[in-house]
Amino acid sequence: MQSRRSDPPPASFDLGSFEDILSDFEADGASDQFEEVVDGPPDPGATAAPETRSPPLRQVAAGEISAQASIVSVDPGFYAVRPDMSESTTSDGVESGGSTEPFPGVQVTALPTEGAGSIVLRTVSSTQGPLLCKAADTVLVKVAGEAVRLMLTTYWRNAYDRPTAARITRLNGDPFDLVVGTAAPETPAPMSAARRTAPTGRPIRTEILLHIQQLGDQRFTAEGWAGRIGQRLRIEALAVRPLERLRLRDIEYKVLTPATRDSEWVSNGELCGTWGRGLPITGFAVRPAAGIRVRCDVEYEGSFFQSGVIGPCRNGEMCLPTIPGDPLAAVNIRILVGDE
Repeated sequence: MQSRRSDPPPASFDLGSFEDILSDFEADGASDQFEEVVDGPPDPGATAAPETRSPPLRQVAAGEISAQASIVSVDPGFYAVRPDMSESTTSDGVESGGSTEPFPGVQVTALPTEGAGSIVLRTVSSTQGPLLCKAADTVLVKVAGEAVRLMLTTYWRNAYDRPTAARITRLNGDPFDLVVGTAAPETPAPMSAARRTAPTGRPIRTEILLHIQQLGDQRFTAEGWAGRIGQRLRIEALAVRPLERLRLRDIEYKVLTPATRDSEWVSNGELCGTWGRGLPITGFAVRPAAGIRVRCDVEYEGSFFQSGVIGPCRNGEMCLPTIPGDPLAAVNIRILVGDE
């Protein structure tokens, strides 16, 4: 059951009163009232003007709205879902097509479950519609029994907004944030037919430096996977360091995180990402620097918590999980260098 109110959202949430809030949920009722307005009796001598009526249903935004849906598994507990406006155009009631459009915005939907899990949603929104379109708009979520699934759908106008995202914050237990539905990262320039062929050259020795949850900085120099597959420890930062034939500045890399989204390209063996903030890497890319791309290829895969192994990707292509926001657990990066 979902209840919606238009009261201004509170500045904070009192977990002690959350059960009281849930207990007074009521389904909102609506009654449609139609009133015919008559200006006065018709003039017998007047010539009746042709009656024009607009159709009762009209499509007013054909192809102007885009949407992105993400499905999130939510464990038992209390949560708050809000729009994450840090990288989007905040909706402040911009006029579009003669009416105020609540975009960009986020819609929260509980998906049907066959298990023992149950979910209750309470929306505190500044608008009457189903979209959360301001930073303070919130859906409070209570999950009991077993994990359930939420579908978070973000909407934006192609001509006005950048895509927004949804931020889920756990209100009880250990604090945890997850941002889903982020804007699509930049698309690398199309490669020539020759560059789409299998990479050539000989693999060189490479050091992968990872900042891993609970473990801190970890160095990997052996071929194959770097990380802790199967231990569900998220990678929070990474660096790629060639150990032979190339200089540190010859390899560039970037990451996505819930906080930084699409980072700048980093080189010189420096860590890229975050540490000490509990934010996972949720996508990454590696490429040769401009001066050596003719004789160097980089090929890489990522292993994510729920999406599994993604790749191989090459030469700056983003390695992204199939489930948005899925944390990165391990990487397999190969640098291949041809003859001078």
